[in-house]
Amino acid sequence: MIKRTAAVILAGAFLLMGCGGRQEDKTETYAIYEEFVWENFAENPTRQILADLDGDGTAEMILLADQTADDPNNFQGTLKVFGILPGGHVKERYSTDIAENTAGWRWMYLYRREGETPVILEYSPQISAGMGPVILRFIRFSKEEWSYEEIDFFFWDSFHASGREREQMEQKKEKFAGTLEEYTRWALPLVIFGQDMVVTGDSSAYFGGLEIPHVFCVSTRE
Repeated sequence: MIKRTAAVILAGAFLLMGCGGRQEDKTETYAIYEEFVWENFAENPTRQILADLDGDGTAEMILLADQTADDPNNFQGTLKVFGILPGGHVKERYSTDIAENTAGWRWMYLYRREGETPVILEYSPQISAGMGPVILRFIRFSKEEWSYEEIDFFFWDSFHASGREREQMEQKKEKFAGTLEEYTRWALPLVIFGQDMVVTGDSSAYFGGLEIPHVFCVSTRE
């Protein structure tokens, strides 16, 4: 089982603080994103973090928007990435919807290790009826676009595999778990849903959280 460690603030990715917390000096980038959030997400609980995802010296904004309706047991959320165009215009560069009660749940992190460009990680064990792919996706940004690479293995429970097949699957699982742990130990959790009984053994529900402070004083779901 992978042991989780507390998330830390990592070099090259800084948190925006507000609503009574510590706040970084307001740069022009900060001010542009602050105004954008107020104009476009004032009615939605949101949390944000800035990180230079494409390495051009100007931070992108990762925004988590809680779109839950009145039913707290039917969570729906969105993770978006925004960038700043010449002239100060904000452009959406990436978006993915996340729902709690679906087979396609996944855990998402912001990976940032000193000396490396930040990467969004998406971990998705898509297990149904005891079998299915387990995927770790690396979402990377350039100045013009985003792309992804992924590693995976196919999981079978003991009902679907035995003998040599089971041994090979366990070897792939062990290698995959080592890679997942190596990356997540340097990562800040963004979204965690569901129960992973395949690799980590964790059962968690997480959207933003204390590691991603409430910023721009936009209300957040508690």
